[in-house]
Amino acid sequence: MELTVEELEQKLDQQTQDYHFDMRNKQMEIVMLQARYDDLERENKELRKHQLELVMENGELKDMVLDLGGDYTKQ
Repeated sequence: MELTVEELEQKLDQQTQDYHFDMRNKQMEIVMLQARYDDLERENKELRKHQLELVMENGELKDMVLDLGGDYTKQ
């Protein structure tokens, strides 16, 4: 089955439209993923800061136990 020039042009136009539609969708997906990545980076930074605060607080509590003559290694 041979296609006419007009049919080939229509097919090419459709493929071109499909390609541009797919690329637009991919670009939107990239933007959404970048935003999600940025959110996760911010959340990770906050969690690391909170972790550091807890480690420091734990150290202070251990110092208080030792100052009071206790032994925090015993359970």
